[in-house]
Amino acid sequence: MNGLVAAEWLKLRTTRLLLGMVPAAVVLSFAAVAGVVLSADGVGELESAELVRRLLSVTGTGAILMLVVGILIAAGEYRHGTASDTFLTTPRRDLVVTAKLIVGSAVGLAAGVLSSVLCVGLALVLYATRDASFPDR
Repeated sequence: MNGLVAAEWLKLRTTRLLLGMVPAAVVLSFAAVAGVVLSADGVGELESAELVRRLLSVTGTGAILMLVVGILIAAGEYRHGTASDTFLTTPRRDLVVTAKLIVGSAVGLAAGVLSSVLCVGLALVLYATRDASFPDR
């Protein structure tokens, strides 16, 4: 099983897919966070719990691109015609699909954590530029 996961990781990192999609997901989330903070009317609204809830919910806007990455991980081999080689090498399809699921989940989790941390940092910077404090509750 470790060999299958390593093979799936190798397939994914040797394509340009991650180099484009992960930064695009972060930029999309950045734009959503900046839009929420910059559209707020004054310090009072910025420090409201409602706006913070909305702000934290849009940090995952780039997750739709990670969904596309998952789809491409699962369906890309069929499109390029390499699925037959994969299933001839490992006839048990359940192991191949499990390896794809493990790699896709790890990439999605890493991208989600990266995006969330960077977006909260951006929100803190934007709050500071508008002379507001990020509510701690």
